[in-house]
Amino acid sequence: TGAGITLTSGSGGVSIGSAANSSAGNIVLQAGSAGTGGGGAAGTAGNINFQVATGATINVGANGIANTIQIGNTTGAVAQTINIGNNGTASSTNNVNIGSSIAGTTAITGPTTITGRTSGSLDALTISNSTSTGAIAIFKDNTTAVLTIADGGGILLQNQTNSASAIQIKDSSTEVLFSADTTARGAGGGNLIKIGNSTGTDTATTILQLDGATAVPTTNLSALNGGMFYNSTTNKVSIIENGAVKVVCNTTDAGCGAGGATTLQTAYDATSGNTITTTNARDLTFTFADTATDSNFIVNLQCVTSCSTNGVFAIQKAGTNVFRVSPNGNIDLGIGGIASTIQIGNTTGAVTQTINFGTNSTASSVTNITIGSIIGASATTIQAGSTGISLAANTAITGTLTTSGFVGINGAGISTNDVINMSNTFTNTSGNQSGIKDILTVNPGGASSAITYGTYLQLTTPGANANNITGGLVAGHTRIDHVGSGTLSSAYGQYSFISSTSGAITTAYGSIGQVDNASTNTFTTVVGSIGITKVLSSGGITTAAGITGNVDNSGTGTIATANGVSSLINVSAGGTITSGRGLYINTPTGAGTLTAAYGIYVDIQNKGTSAYGARIDTATTQALWLSGNADSTTAAQGIAFGQTVETQANLYRSGANALKSDSSFTAAGLVSTAANTVQFNDSDNSNFVAFKSASVVASNVTWTLPSADAAGCFQSNGSGTVSIAACGDTNIQTFSSNANYTLPTGALMVIVESWGGGGGGGGGTGGTTAAV
Repeated sequence: TGAGITLTSGSGGVSIGSAANSSAGNIVLQAGSAGTGGGGAAGTAGNINFQVATGATINVGANGIANTIQIGNTTGAVAQTINIGNNGTASSTNNVNIGSSIAGTTAITGPTTITGRTSGSLDALTISNSTSTGAIAIFKDNTTAVLTIADGGGILLQNQTNSASAIQIKDSSTEVLFSADTTARGAGGGNLIKIGNSTGTDTATTILQLDGATAVPTTNLSALNGGMFYNSTTNKVSIIENGAVKVVCNTTDAGCGAGGATTLQTAYDATSGNTITTTNARDLTFTFADTATDSNFIVNLQCVTSCSTNGVFAIQKAGTNVFRVSPNGNIDLGIGGIASTIQIGNTTGAVTQTINFGTNSTASSVTNITIGSIIGASATTIQAGSTGISLAANTAITGTLTTSGFVGINGAGISTNDVINMSNTFTNTSGNQSGIKDILTVNPGGASSAITYGTYLQLTTPGANANNITGGLVAGHTRIDHVGSGTLSSAYGQYSFISSTSGAITTAYGSIGQVDNASTNTFTTVVGSIGITKVLSSGGITTAAGITGNVDNSGTGTIATANGVSSLINVSAGGTITSGRGLYINTPTGAGTLTAAYGIYVDIQNKGTSAYGARIDTATTQALWLSGNADSTTAAQGIAFGQTVETQANLYRSGANALKSDSSFTAAGLVSTAANTVQFNDSDNSNFVAFKSASVVASNVTWTLPSADAAGCFQSNGSGTVSIAACGDTNIQTFSSNANYTLPTGALMVIVESWGGGGGGGGGTGGTTAAV
C-alpha cells in the first residue's frame, strides 16, 4: 500500500505466481489452478507472459469502466508484431472476439492485412452477420458505400464517381474480359457494358455465350422483351420481341436456315443491282402459279416525309410518268402532258363489264373522282348507249353536269317521264341522309347584287299552249309517306334553315311562298305555302310540322329581324282582297281521334332580355277578336289562365258589353275579390280590410254610394241608398230601477249589459250582453 509495488526485470526474471522464471528480462504473471502448483515455462527472454490454467480467462479492462487498452507501441518508428491466439500446434483452434456481440460497433483503423494459414484448406476470412438483419459487409470510400453485401446475399456496386472502368474483370495477363463504363455517353463511349477489350484475336477474343434451351420459353414472355437465348434444338439464336419469340436472321444464313441462296435484297445491295435492262425479244415475266393459296405481288410504299415526288410507283414513257401511285394512295393515270387515249374496259365483244372507281368497304370513306380538266373552259363528254348512265349510291359530282336526255341514278332506270330519276333505300341507323344534297359557296370578288338560288325549279307553259292542264303544275314537291308501323320522331314536309356565323342579315325568311296573278282570270284558291303530313298506316308521328321555319345565329353577327314564318298580304292600287288572312288555321277534319287541338301553340319563350309568348300590334278595329263567329256567353269561348284545368282562372263574355270571370280577381295589387269577399289591401299588400257577403242572400241588393264626401258615418235608408250622416256619441248609463228605460235621442245603437241574482239566493255575478 502507499507507494505501490515496482517490479523491475534486469538480468534475471521476475515471477509472480507459481511459474518458474529463469529467462533474463522476463516478467511472468501466472495464476495456478488448485492442486497444480502453477503453469508452464516463462518463454523467451524479454517477453511478458500472461499464463492461466486450462479453462481460465485473462481479462484486461473488464472492470466495467470506460478506458483505453493499448497493445503495441504508439510512438517511434519500430516494427511490432502482435499475435492474438498464435499457436504452433496445427490442430489448435483460436476464437478471437473483438467488440460486443450484443450492441455497439467495432472499428479497425489503418491498413489491415488478413493472411490465411500457410497450409491447409480453411478460408482466410469469413464474415457473417449471424442472426442480424443488417448487411453482411459494407465497403466505403470515405463515408459513401461503394460495395454492399446485404442480408440475404444481394450485392450492390455503386461508384462514388463515374468512371470508364467502374467494374472490370481481367484474366491473369490483365486483359479485360468484362467492363462497365458509368461515364456520360460521348464520342468515346459511356453508359455501356462491354465484353472484351476490342483487341482479341482467335482464342484471345472474348465471347458472350447465351444460355441454351431445347425448347422455346412460353411463360411471362412480355416481361422478357429484349432477351436472347440459343435454341440448341434448332441451333438458332432467338430474341423476344413484344412478348413473342422470334428467330434472329443473319447474312451468312440469310434465309434463317434456307441456305445461302441469292435474294432480291442482296442483288439490290450489290453495285448497280437496282437496274434491270432488257435485251432484244426477252420479256420480263412474273408467273404466279395456281396453288392452294396463291401468292400476291405487293409493292409497299412507305415514304412518310417529302413524298410529293419521292417514294412513288411509276410507269414512264421516255422518262416521263404516265402512271403513278403515290405513298398517300393517290393514283395518277395519263399524266405528264402526253396526248394519249386511256382505255378502261373492253372495246369489242358483247361482254358484261364492271368497272369500280374508289370501291371501299369502309362506311366512312370518301372517294373523289375527277374526269377531265378542271381548268378553264375545258369540257368532258361521257357517252353511253341507249340505256343511259346510272350513278350508284353515295356518288358526288363536282362541277356542271349537262344532259340532253334522261338520267337514272342508283339503278332507278331511264324513264321518259323523269329528266332525273333516282331511287334509293337508306339503311343507316345514325347520321344525316340526303336524297339530293346541294352545297353552294357564294364568294364574289366584290359587292354583288346577284340573287343566288340554292335550288331553282321552274315550270313554263309555252304561250302557244291553249289546252287546259287539269293535273296541275308543281314547281317543288316534297313529300313524306310514313307507311310503316314504326315511330317517326320528327317529320318536316319542308325544312328551311338560315344560319349566320359572323355576318349580318337584314331580313331573313325561313320560308316564303309567293303567288302572282298577272292575268285577267280569277284564281279560285291561292295558298302562298302549304305543307301536308299524312299517316297512312298504324304508325305514329310524335311531332308533325306542315311547315317549319328555323333561324339560327350561331356566330357573333347580328340578325336585325328573324322570322321563323313570315306572311305578307299586298294589295296594289285597284286590286281587291275580300278577306285577307296573314295566318289561317283550318278546322281539324276527319273521323279519327284528336286528343288535343291547338289552333296556335306557342311554346315557352324564355330567351332574350324581353320574351313575349305573343305580340299583337295596333289594329284599325281590334287588335284581338275572340269568338268572332258567334256571340257566345260560355267560358269555353273565353281566355283560360293556368296549366291545370280544375284550377284555371278564366275571363269571358257573359252578355252584351259584359265580361265575367268565375275566378278570383286582383287589380293592381290593391283591390281583390275572393269567395264572396271584396278586399282592400294596404300599400305593401301585407294586410287588408274586406266586405263579405252573407252566406245566403234572399234577393239581390245594391247599395248606391253618396256622390260627395263628408264627415260622419255611412248609413242606409233601407232602400239601397247610402249617405253620410253624423255619428252618435258614446254614452255609458247605469240603469237599476224597475221602471222602463228611455232610449236617448239620436242614439244609433244601444248595447245592454245586465246582471241579476242567482235563483233563490242571489249574489251571483254574470249576465248577458245584447245590442239593440
